[in-house]
Amino acid sequence: MDEETPELLFFDTFSHDTYEKLNLDLVQFPKPVYITEVRIIPLGARVQADFPGGVRLGATNPSLFKIELFVNDLGKPGAPTFECLGDFEYNQNNCIHLECGKPDDGARRIPTDGLVLKGF
Repeated sequence: MDEETPELLFFDTFSHDTYEKLNLDLVQFPKPVYITEVRIIPLGARVQADFPGGVRLGATNPSLFKIELFVNDLGKPGAPTFECLGDFEYNQNNCIHLECGKPDDGARRIPTDGLVLKGF
């Protein structure tokens, strides 16, 4: 777990057949990580990174929603609940990311192997 060099941990699309009031998704990591930013890529936005093909397009829909993020805190083995990482009102035009756990913001860094996304 390198605490200094940021890297892309996950890039994929979650699909839900219907627009329920609440949607939950889980991202599991093969080894412990520190999450310092969560970024949701707007529909049609181009992302260039170290993927096969080099470029992918965002597929986020709807364009506005609230999202809460929770992590499995590996510093608290056996804890019955996930720790809240933060939340924000996603808006594809002006609010697409949450910064969390960066050393200079005073937030506690949480080692984790799982991220739960709760959207509504």
